[in-house]
Parts: sequence; structure tokens; C-alpha cells
Amino acid sequence: KVTAEQVWERLQEHEPFLQAILSDPDDADGYAIYADWLLECGDPLGTFTQLQVAIDDPQLPLYQRARMEKEAKKLQAIHARTWLGNLAKWLMDTSILAYPFRFHYGQLSAISCRVLDLEFCSELRRSPHCRLLRELTVFDTQHVDQPLEIDGRRFDADRLYGFEPLLGAD
Repeated sequence: KVTAEQVWERLQEHEPFLQAILSDPDDADGYAIYADWLLECGDPLGTFTQLQVAIDDPQLPLYQRARMEKEAKKLQAIHARTWLGNLAKWLMDTSILAYPFRFHYGQLSAISCRVLDLEFCSELRRSPHCRLLRELTVFDTQHVDQPLEIDGRRFDADRLYGFEPLLGAD
């Protein structure tokens, strides 16, 4: 099992690139520069990011777009578990209907969940991959039948929890 702390540690050398992206998350150039660096490091996320940036170009011919989308899907199928780090347990090891997700420009950009449970909330809060998350769709939240303690935070029984577990400590 990969922990959020291990993911944060692994991404330390990526931080200057991620900070540049965070300063203007709609600018494809920041992602392209990051992709070039990843390629120099031999990271397949670089190729995936380049493909997703190129696919988004409205002037790209349809035949090239289809080929690139196919290649991007293949890379995602091979490497997504690594790219998702501590979130892979929820996004890949549960029913496909439970937590569908999407990448945009090589970064986790959207998650949809039928029921937002407390443990998943806690993992989302800790994960560096959520810094560029643009869309979190939640259909329902979890009702706790018995008291829970997660990350040193206590959640009382007989209470419906909404989004407050995504926030910092109480």
C-alpha cells in the first residue's frame, strides 16, 4: 500500500513544475514544460502528458487525435496505478462505478463517487494528486453507524457527514 506521505516524498523534485502549473492551471504550456522534464527523467507520465496536451489542440487533425487518444488510453491502463499513488486503492481497486476518474494534461482532474465515505475523504485531503483536481462529483455522503477515528479525528455515530472531512482538523 502506498501512503500519501510516500507520494509527497516522491514528488518533491517535481514541486517547482507543479507550483508553476498551480499558478496558472489553465495554461497548457506549464504542463508541456513539466512533460518535457518528465521525459528527460524517463517517466512515462511525460509521454502521457504530452499526448493529452496535444489532443486538446483544436487544430489537430482527427486521424491524429484518434491515434493519440488510443496511445494515451494504453499508457493510462499500464501506469495509472503508479500515477494515482495512495488514491489507487479507491479509484482502481473498487467497482468501476464507485469512483470513476479522469486525467487532464497528465494530472488527476476529476473523480465521481456515489458515496463519499470518511476514509476516502481523509485520503483525498492528504493526497498531493488532488491539488489539481478540478471536479469532484458526489452523489451521497456516508452516515456513520458507529464512532470512527481516522487520522486522529473522531467521527461520531448516528451522524451524516458531508464535506467537512475534506477540511483540516476540527
